[in-house]
Amino acid sequence: MDDVSRSQLWQPLDPSRREIRLLILQPDKDRHAFPIGRLITVSLEQQLHYDAISHAWGGPSEVYYININKIKVPITSNVLDVLQHLRDPHQEKAFWIDSLCINQYDTKERAEQVKLMEHIFHRAVQVQAWLGCESAGVERLIDDINNDKALQKLFRGRDWDRRRQNEVSSLKDFVSIRYWSRVWILQELALARSVVFVFGKKSFAMKRLEKLDGALRQARQESWGRDLVDAISILLPIISAANLFPMATTGSREEKARRAVKMLSRARRLGCSDARDRIYGMIGIMTAMFGPDFIDAGYECSLREVYTRFAGRLISETGSLAILNQAEVIFSSIEGLPTWVPDWASRSVHDGANYRMEYCDWFHAAGEFSVEPKALAPTCMSSLSRSSVLKCMGFIFGMVRVTGAYCGSYRWPNSKRELRPMIESWRQTYSGSVESFMRTITLSLSARASDLEECYKAGESGSTETERRIRRPCMDATSERRFFVTNNNAPGLGPRDTRPGDFLAVLAGGRVPYVLRRSSKPDALPNTYALVGECFVDGVMYGELFKGTRPPEFSDIYIE
Repeated sequence: MDDVSRSQLWQPLDPSRREIRLLILQPDKDRHAFPIGRLITVSLEQQLHYDAISHAWGGPSEVYYININKIKVPITSNVLDVLQHLRDPHQEKAFWIDSLCINQYDTKERAEQVKLMEHIFHRAVQVQAWLGCESAGVERLIDDINNDKALQKLFRGRDWDRRRQNEVSSLKDFVSIRYWSRVWILQELALARSVVFVFGKKSFAMKRLEKLDGALRQARQESWGRDLVDAISILLPIISAANLFPMATTGSREEKARRAVKMLSRARRLGCSDARDRIYGMIGIMTAMFGPDFIDAGYECSLREVYTRFAGRLISETGSLAILNQAEVIFSSIEGLPTWVPDWASRSVHDGANYRMEYCDWFHAAGEFSVEPKALAPTCMSSLSRSSVLKCMGFIFGMVRVTGAYCGSYRWPNSKRELRPMIESWRQTYSGSVESFMRTITLSLSARASDLEECYKAGESGSTETERRIRRPCMDATSERRFFVTNNNAPGLGPRDTRPGDFLAVLAGGRVPYVLRRSSKPDALPNTYALVGECFVDGVMYGELFKGTRPPEFSDIYIE
């Protein structure tokens, strides 16, 4: 399209009136006919009746032209399929679809419209999530998803017969649909009042997707097939999205901060063409959580600026350091990114951090100490210099004396056999009490010496009871962790890059301790550190350091 056509098609919007565009599609009984429609400008302050379309960008490179406002507009084959399938055969119908209702060539307009996503999707009568079309296997699975009796029989039984082989093949096709891998879908689904997933002529509701997830989890207890495990991990962020909006409007700001971090962490597997959208793609939810002025979508900002501004804003607004639990500098690919800021675009595997998110909520290493959120303010944020530093309140309580072997991600189906040799090697590193060792490798879920032998047995037999009580928490605790022993002879688990001589700190606003490393900059103050990552140290996790006659004193700690 030339500039003249663009200006005619996308008339300027008035942000003060919260204006958006809607696509009015003409009816057509011929599904293969090219769509014809018009764009109209409306205000979100009006009474509106439209469906919002959630779909995947990219895909096949074929370009087609359709008639919108009597202008030939280029669209992808995926958008063509969407419009042909979702238009009404008998009457005009109004839709909101980002690829046509937003002038994607205007970065300022994109930023303004992104801020309205909460209202665009929440005001829609229905969100139609377009999955694609033309796959017999996927259509069979959708029929089963919509049938309770069929769903109960899916993936059940240990015999690898042709029926089960077809079921797993259909499941693999289903979870391979490109839509599930798009980061923007989380807020689009979360903000919707009603969602329907559409695949060609088939459709199903979010509740049916939740039932599929339940069937997969039940079947997984009988056979730990890799395909089922992969499917559950792919669908987890989607299922979680259903509860995001109600949770966004309830709870304390600290609780909301933890939820926001969990959402971003689970979205690491999802894709986007612009890495800044890992934050901007969640603005609708963040606005519901923290208010309309929490963060702006500035596409003129660098990736480093976007991630740093967001992390600093979340910390200073909530007083929570939960976002630090996702930061490990060795995984950062962004030049100049502060060590306390997670690299959400990192392509490294972060499964271990995801597993431990729920456990971290149990702990309160900083005891009852609290600090005003604004006191946890990153310095240099106005200019975002290369030395953006986070000012914290905390204290150093120990050092890493010795480290053990690093445990990577467990590889199915060998995970049971991998557990025992790792535990045995760590036990040789730490000669203290078995109870303390067990608390460390299970994140405090077990302190019984007899459970150590049960851990070994679980690696060999995998009984259901032991699996549920011991082995699963043990694998969650140890995945992608390095074992260490402190100068006070306490066992711990920390990030991969944990080294002897690193410092251990408790920080106000953090529920867990942190591994810090003295700044290597020659002009750095003595209390300036780099963040290595969060950790577990036995005897610290529940505020034990504050129970003596002389509790530690908090002072300024700077993290660069």
